Amino acid sequence: MKVKSGKLIIACLILFFGFGISSIHASGDSGQFLKTWYNQLFQVVVEDVAANADEKSQQELAKLIEENEQLILNSQKQLDDVTNELSTSIVNNISALTTDYVDQIEEAKQNIINHEITSDLQQYVDQKKEQIDREIAELILQIVEEEN
Repeated sequence: MKVKSGKLIIACLILFFGFGISSIHASGDSGQFLKTWYNQLFQVVVEDVAANADEKSQQELAKLIEENEQLILNSQKQLDDVTNELSTSIVNNISALTTDYVDQIEEAKQNIINHEITSDLQQYVDQKKEQIDREIAELILQIVEEEN
């Protein structure tokens, strides 16, 4: 771009310089001619610089838009990855806690059942012992009465 601009400026200078020399000799007001020449040359350079600046700014804007879109895509992917990791972690934690709670409930259930069986068995044994004790007492009374 700079080489192109430089060549354009040099070409314009040569062109205007060539016209300028012939005009200077032809006219008596060289100050006006130089002023006109300068204004024309300045306008050409300004337009060239403005065109180059506009082209460069359009290229930079397109580049920034592309980078921005890529950043958005990368951010979305990172967000999706983190969301998936958290979801998996939460599901695994809930599953582990559920399994732990189920195991605790089963253990408590077995303790209750074992306690009831033990308690029921003890109650049965105590009842039978009392019954046997009564029967023995009755038999002893019968034996004592028969001896008297």
